[in-house]
Amino acid sequence: MKISKLVLTLITLLWYNIQAQDVQQMVSKCKYKLYEEKKLRPVNTVKMELEITTADGKFPATLWLMDNMVYKLEMKEHKGASFEFIDQNSYKLLSANGKLKEQALANTETHFRKKIWLNFYPFLNLRDEFPTKEIQSEADMGGGVSVSIAVIGAEPPQAVPQNPGEKIYMQMLGFGDIRHVFYFNMLTMNINKINTLYYVNGEEKKDEVLYKKIVQSPEGYYYPSEFTTTFGAASVKSIQFNKLIKPEELEPNF
Repeated sequence: MKISKLVLTLITLLWYNIQAQDVQQMVSKCKYKLYEEKKLRPVNTVKMELEITTADGKFPATLWLMDNMVYKLEMKEHKGASFEFIDQNSYKLLSANGKLKEQALANTETHFRKKIWLNFYPFLNLRDEFPTKEIQSEADMGGGVSVSIAVIGAEPPQAVPQNPGEKIYMQMLGFGDIRHVFYFNMLTMNINKINTLYYVNGEEKKDEVLYKKIVQSPEGYYYPSEFTTTFGAASVKSIQFNKLIKPEELEPNF
């Protein structure tokens, strides 16, 4: 009996070790494509000029990203500006039309649920203390069946159709049963979609981010020219990598 338990334990440890190695191999391949192939600097800051499609029309927007530190999205509508802001201290969301307003002090759960927005290439920022494993299908994720997509306004762009080369990785964050699910295309070495699964009052919810039309900047950086935001589907009009961002640009001015 003891031998059987020992064998089972060894098999389990071996399985997790293989899973960890597989994830690290995928991260290495992705890093090579994004940076090392062209000897590019890792991305520390990004500034994008966007056009966001909402139920009320198309509006200009600006998105600032500072790796693992700050995310600020400002969209200029007819009724005023809408904002979403995240840093290590707080999360704030304000819609100019009054449909949605949220402000909260940062807590571990909120910050890590929203953390995918802060990391421009989130698959490269997996934390070792949070286990990540490959799963064969969405049915293996566990949890409930009641799902809502956190997208306001227009329908988001459609995800790239799944192909045999796609792998799905799930990262358990270790609290609140929050999970990040990465849909990784092995053929193109791109992330097509990220779902964040979490619970509110016992009901499972889902934040979904779709990346579409992966293109390459003149410097050689790959980025999605279309993706989802809280306010609607965004298309990139211009983008700057690793440019100095002034502190006042990152202030949540609302």
